[in-house]
Amino acid sequence: MKVLLVHAPIFFSRRSRSALEHVSNAAPPLGLAYLAGMVESEADVEIIDAQGMSEEMVKEKVRRTPASVVGVSSSTVSIRNAARIAGWVKEVQPDCTTVVGGPHVTAAPLETMEVFPVFDFGVAGDGEVIFRDLVRAVGEGKDRRSVPGVMYRDSGSGVKANPPPPPIPLDEIPFPAWHLLPPFDFYRFNPSAYRRHPHAMVIASRGCPYQCIFCHAGRFRQVLQYRSPRNIVDEIESLVRTYGIREVKFGDELFAVNTSWVGKICEELRQRKLDVIWACEARANTMTPEFARLLKSGGCWQVTIGIESGSPRILDRIKKKITREQVKNTVRWAHEAGLAVRAFFMLGFPFEDREDMLQTIEFAVESGVDDASFGFVVPFPGTELYELCEELGYFGKNGWLEFDSVLNRPGCPPKGIAEDEMMALLKKAYHRFFLRPAYVARTIRQIQTWEDVRRLWRGARAVLSLKGKAS
Repeated sequence: MKVLLVHAPIFFSRRSRSALEHVSNAAPPLGLAYLAGMVESEADVEIIDAQGMSEEMVKEKVRRTPASVVGVSSSTVSIRNAARIAGWVKEVQPDCTTVVGGPHVTAAPLETMEVFPVFDFGVAGDGEVIFRDLVRAVGEGKDRRSVPGVMYRDSGSGVKANPPPPPIPLDEIPFPAWHLLPPFDFYRFNPSAYRRHPHAMVIASRGCPYQCIFCHAGRFRQVLQYRSPRNIVDEIESLVRTYGIREVKFGDELFAVNTSWVGKICEELRQRKLDVIWACEARANTMTPEFARLLKSGGCWQVTIGIESGSPRILDRIKKKITREQVKNTVRWAHEAGLAVRAFFMLGFPFEDREDMLQTIEFAVESGVDDASFGFVVPFPGTELYELCEELGYFGKNGWLEFDSVLNRPGCPPKGIAEDEMMALLKKAYHRFFLRPAYVARTIRQIQTWEDVRRLWRGARAVLSLKGKAS
């Protein structure tokens, strides 16, 4: 039996024309790689990562790949393209079972199935067990609608969702099927987020206990589930020895929080003496000097923190649960331990004003972080922010169906602030942070390899080519 897995792209093109495309992540579809690893022993599996592919290339590829089951992974901004891909499959294989999964269907499950009848089934949340059982049902000719956790359409009562199966220990999930993805040279993190190449992403835990209003991670999975330190480092060692990986990025929603667990990972890494460095995400309200030193001792070189805003009023409104003082302490302790700090900032919450956004830009500089990423707020489905924006009348009648047009544009700009002014503020943020003489001089001093030159040139080209007049 053949199973085809497709990562739906945001754009059907070689590359978008946005200046920020030069520094955006071309990240591997780990979700599909996990699904492939789960069913590889039971079916012939192929993955198509459609990032950077033209529409004609994807259409020809899926039409020339007969499969019993086709799974398509999609975000909100790529859901239309995911449906088009499923439609191309149905044109030549009408009896094929099409399945949609990924972040969007997790956030808007029933609506997705109602809007896009081309999907036979939907899988929300962690899909490994559900998808495996669905593939088994197809292969054995059993009732697909009886599989725990699947969503489907019932002719009499609309969309139905079966109760999900109980979660399994993460150590029981096979490692991602990296051999089915494009070569590692295809993928590049943001230039400020890596030092060595090739690099790979590893997911060590799942879940988030926080309730930030712009993120749905804490809404759908508040309880953290951890892999064992030995299992995590087994995967890292496999990546190093099989693919020559030299750096790992932990892609967890929240990695550097559980001190005991992280400490065991660091000890396991030290014992195996692997030639690999790594980076992870942390929170400003949980960092301590001791924790920073612990991370450094295990090979960590960078922590990324979501600061989002420099305005105390906005930090409180978005339920971030951090303070400006905690951010400054985190940066200071990280630097004392020898760690670099990268930060995320957001512009354009519907309840902020121009002064709030200018405060964010200045705090990015004042905080002392080494690198920063600025972006517009987008109220994704499944978040408290989406519900608020819906009440405020930000969406047309099509709601999230219009989100493929908001990429690199403000998704819910404050009332009274035009889009041109928002674009100017974004440009101001990048210029204010990255074109400072002190930043430029420090960056030049840190150049040690040609890889440093290449990745920094990508970033510089993006910053210098941002459109609009800085506000």
